[in-house]
Amino acid sequence: HKSWHSHIENIKTHKNSPKNSLIGQIKAREAALIIVDLVKKNLIGGRVILFSGPIGSGKTALALGIAQELGEKIPFCMINGSEIFSPTSKKTSLLYEKCRKAVGLRLFENHEFYEGEIADIDFCFSREINCFPCPFIIVFLKTTEGSLKLKLLDSLYEKFISKELKKGDIIRIEPNNKSIRRLGKSLNFFTGQIEEESRYLTTPTGRVFKKKSTVKEMTLYDLDFLNFHNTEKKGQVKVEKTDQLYNEVNLLVSNYIRDKKAEIINGILFIDEAHFLDRESFGYLSKILDSPFPPIVILATNRTTFFKSIFPSNLIFPIGFLSRCLTVKTRKYDQKEISSIVSLKSRENKNFLSGNCFLELCKIA
Repeated sequence: HKSWHSHIENIKTHKNSPKNSLIGQIKAREAALIIVDLVKKNLIGGRVILFSGPIGSGKTALALGIAQELGEKIPFCMINGSEIFSPTSKKTSLLYEKCRKAVGLRLFENHEFYEGEIADIDFCFSREINCFPCPFIIVFLKTTEGSLKLKLLDSLYEKFISKELKKGDIIRIEPNNKSIRRLGKSLNFFTGQIEEESRYLTTPTGRVFKKKSTVKEMTLYDLDFLNFHNTEKKGQVKVEKTDQLYNEVNLLVSNYIRDKKAEIINGILFIDEAHFLDRESFGYLSKILDSPFPPIVILATNRTTFFKSIFPSNLIFPIGFLSRCLTVKTRKYDQKEISSIVSLKSRENKNFLSGNCFLELCKIA
């Protein structure tokens, strides 16, 4: 089954744009491409964009086209305005969670580890604590470019023993994480018979001590979840998501950014049929947009928005909220554009329509 907007892969406006592009709405698409460029450059965090136009004029399609242009690296969260009214959760909590899902975090991690083939193992004892024997292991690791002697104590000693590591095994030791992993067995110890659960590898290249830089991407919501889970695990009680816990995560992220260990990715929260939101929701949304790590919010509505109304009580959106919105208007499709959309969707769904049937369907559309 194909959805109404499954054919949209981009919002390009030039003549040589791919076939699966949004049809019509040239001015709105040009504005959307400017938005895409600013989002990619991380320049409009905390801004509000309002898609306003009649029913069926492509507001949702335009937002989904923006998501396709941004790609998977930039978060895009989509909800309907009526979804925040839940019998089980507060609307402010749901709104905040959706905003956290729309903000990405790129973490830069440097891993230090030792990797090599076990050349020799010495089991030793020392009398350091109250004259009681303290066991440790001296392990000799080698690579194609050298060897290194390591002393394993405490938890690393226990993990080495529990894994029953032997001479010829290729291992990785991460001292910061207190972990030891068996990667396989050296081909130098291959006897001609393949042992069960054995993976034969060549002797590792380079030095025994290695550094590796990795980039991990997640959303602030993912980081919130990890923080709440760890708090619950420590306290052994159910912890409610409070402002205090959110502030702890924000402080952690701020420290990461200050130390250049992370960077924020301002993604997009798209709220379709935003006229369902009440004044309390708009007030809370304004508060979120003024927070340290806000998303870009795109609202879509088919209701009329009066910026200069002399009757503020008749406004669908609070006038203070409207004043911070950048509006992109969409218009009704003409008959030629509707025919193009019906033709494209029928080809995508492999429904070949006859002449009279096609014309009748265009009239209905």
